[in-house]
Amino acid sequence: MKIIDAYYHSTAESLFKPRAEIIREITDALTSCPYIFGKSSPTQIKRYVANRLNSQGWTDKVRVSHKIRTTVNFMKSDVAFALQLGNVARTYADLLKIAYLENKGVICLGVIALPSKKESTYLGTNYAKFERFRDELDVYANIIKVPLYVIALGN
Repeated sequence: MKIIDAYYHSTAESLFKPRAEIIREITDALTSCPYIFGKSSPTQIKRYVANRLNSQGWTDKVRVSHKIRTTVNFMKSDVAFALQLGNVARTYADLLKIAYLENKGVICLGVIALPSKKESTYLGTNYAKFERFRDELDVYANIIKVPLYVIALGN
């Protein structure tokens, strides 16, 4: 798997450099993943990335609030990371969870990785895709203020 594009939303670029080592752990886990996008690959990809990040001190399935069962995929220090390889609707749930954690002062930066448009089609119909998410963040920039580093994944 490779990173084929990236997008900084809000103040993410200024928050990126002080957290470069943490971001490198994410990108290393993604780019070292031997699996390619296909109908049965999301589970394998997620398991591989989870094992890599857990071995580097990342916590997975972090509860957003004690009042609800919702979790964010990974967290380390003041960075939350969501790996979205599912239905496009789940991307907005990830965004909401990351925005909530940032609003509560738990994190300073959110990272969301998702397939590019081309790779999304290999997973099925109505799957999350980088280009759509990036464009929607751009349109709603005055509303969605959470700092996000968004990563596009490809084969």
